[in-house]
Amino acid sequence: MEKNLMIAFLVVLLTVTVCHGEVKITQISTNAVCRTADDCLKVINCSALFPKRSCTRVVCNNGGCSCVCNPSR
Repeated sequence: MEKNLMIAFLVVLLTVTVCHGEVKITQISTNAVCRTADDCLKVINCSALFPKRSCTRVVCNNGGCSCVCNPSR
């Protein structure tokens, strides 16, 4: 619980917007370290961290966890 709260208040390190046709997503990096997406699932709850962004999944990207979400409106 404390770990999740700590992650929730940390600064978002990187936001990358990806456009593919009509589908737009935002990948938001966190400071959580990972080797696989399963590592991220243990420590990151993207829906709780970014409740207004409709996050769909968490990925492990270059050793760091990222939330895949809809861009803010």
